[in-house]
Amino acid sequence: LAVFPVIWLCASGYYPRTSLWLSFLAPLAIIWVPLLLEGSPTPQDLARSLLLPVMMLGIGVSVSVLTLSMTRQQRALEEKDAQLQDNLRTSQRQGALLNTILDTVHLGVLAVDAYGHDVLMNRRQRINHELARPKDIADPNESQLLVFGPDRVTLVPVEQRPVRRAVLGETFTDYLVWLGSGREQRAFVTTARAMKDDDGA
Repeated sequence: LAVFPVIWLCASGYYPRTSLWLSFLAPLAIIWVPLLLEGSPTPQDLARSLLLPVMMLGIGVSVSVLTLSMTRQQRALEEKDAQLQDNLRTSQRQGALLNTILDTVHLGVLAVDAYGHDVLMNRRQRINHELARPKDIADPNESQLLVFGPDRVTLVPVEQRPVRRAVLGETFTDYLVWLGSGREQRAFVTTARAMKDDDGA
């Protein structure tokens, strides 16, 4: 029964030094007071009764150290979480700013990753993509898009299409293609630049 109050006091984190003193003195008082009231205890009786208070003190110190360590870890996690939230808000603001700027540009801008997935596409490029989409296919892949060569009739092979060349890391300028078909067909001059990470990938 003496252990639970010691654990509770030391784990609470309130007045840690006082809690440690109480974890030793309170069990000591529980044992010594009856001994002193019964008569004149011998030094051996008093020494033998120190075992429980010392054990309670050891438990109190252990719980206090663990509580302090957990508190520090929690504070560190809270600081990291606050920093991550701040970085997320900054990233969201920068993303919104970038999208706003790109949507004001009259050129189609498309960013793709190394696997050909669209990372970023501005409003003008979405219009261009819709122009190249066959009417009977809701979500076409690259090979199904209507991308024609300079003669406006021959479909450009997939491996020679601007997006595919960009995915492969090619850099090119003023590569002419025609998108769409019929009266809606339009000519586009395309340019690609590779963006690489610190490892050169």
